Amino acid sequence: MEENKNKNRQIARKKALGILLPLIFGGILGFLIGVLGANVTNKGNQGLNINILYFFISIVIGLYVQIIIHEFGHFIFGLLSGYQLVSFRVGSFTLVRTPEGMKIKRYNIPGTGGQCLMAPPKQESNGKYPMKLYNMGGILFNLIVSILCTIVYVISRNIAFKMVCLGFMLVGYYLFIVNGIPLKIGGIANDGYNVFSSGDKDPIGQRAFYIQLDINARLSNGIQMNDIPFEDIALPEDANLSNPLVTGAKILEYYWYMNRNELENAKNLLEQILATDKVIPLMRNMVKMERVFVEILTENKQSIIDDMWTKDVQRYIKQAKYDIHARRVEVAMAMREDRQSTKTKNAKEKYKKIEKNCPVIGELMLSNKLLRVLEETYQIKN
Repeated sequence: MEENKNKNRQIARKKALGILLPLIFGGILGFLIGVLGANVTNKGNQGLNINILYFFISIVIGLYVQIIIHEFGHFIFGLLSGYQLVSFRVGSFTLVRTPEGMKIKRYNIPGTGGQCLMAPPKQESNGKYPMKLYNMGGILFNLIVSILCTIVYVISRNIAFKMVCLGFMLVGYYLFIVNGIPLKIGGIANDGYNVFSSGDKDPIGQRAFYIQLDINARLSNGIQMNDIPFEDIALPEDANLSNPLVTGAKILEYYWYMNRNELENAKNLLEQILATDKVIPLMRNMVKMERVFVEILTENKQSIIDDMWTKDVQRYIKQAKYDIHARRVEVAMAMREDRQSTKTKNAKEKYKKIEKNCPVIGELMLSNKLLRVLEETYQIKN
């Protein structure tokens, strides 16, 4: 009982931090603008306006630059830990390693600005592998660059240049804090959460993180789910699904079942995830989306589809515009209404457009296979 109370307190504190940090950032931003105004009033309104403009431009540009620096930190510390690059994403532009070499694709995850995915070194016999430096590399690079900007800000005498440094260092410190403190912001686990929620005290969380990186690397290299042994992807049935790392690995297990047309096992796994209260919103929407697809392939019950096809799920599908699985489910929903409709035709065209941009070849092959199964199912029904 006491343990549950402690867990609830920790969750409440993390939620409060997720709300307070943006407010604190806004307060600091306002304070700095006030300081800026006080320091340049002697130059008149024109000087004030120009320097404030420099400051805001540096905030916007600094955000993108610091995201690149953050992901580059993951890349460098990953290489130092024995990892190999799989993909490097900024915004929706993704540099991905394929069997034909490096290519630029388009992909996005709603709520994220970038991502550096790497293939991990082999696990030791005791399940250990280097994960902390890889996860912490991004925030460490943000911190280093921000400290350098702070030094330049202090020694520089050019007010415009100082404003540029101020913007860069403010964004960098903010990213360092919001990614370093273990939090789920907007339902997405940050780097600090990945490290501390899957540390030495949570071998299952460590294993789940490894599975996601390892399977992503294999699928990106053109290996299909059929070629992956179940033991390479499985976690214990009682694994804590409130941990996003565990949920992500379980979603891969779902795809493993779907690739083998084990629809009942796939459905039961999705139901198990949905029965867990603390699954983060992003993954809950992904699971509901796939539950709709399984239902269309099997019993096609209107009540189940109505329950799963929420506004949040539809919003997620719209935002995940480069996600091949989201486009697949969109096609399935359109076909369910009318195979020959304009809506179905448009959904299929959208799917075709993003096929070439799918960064993970194995996922594309799986999605194409599931669409063929869907077509066959509706041919039989009709």
